[in-house]
Amino acid sequence: DDSLLFSPWFRLIVGRWLIPEGGWWDDLTKTMETDERCDYDTISRFDPPKEHMGGGGDAGPYLEKD
Repeated sequence: DDSLLFSPWFRLIVGRWLIPEGGWWDDLTKTMETDERCDYDTISRFDPPKEHMGGGGDAGPYLEKD
């Protein structure tokens, strides 16, 4: 629904880890009740989606360059 506005970081987390095949949502019990999907060694960084870039500071891609 294009009328809904979610934070850019929520949208990236959902797209990267929650809903892809094999993602957290596929086995929510395992996700919530075990540490099997935890990754304490990796720092995940990502830019906000393109529609959240710009603004007064003219923000653009920093981490994920095309």
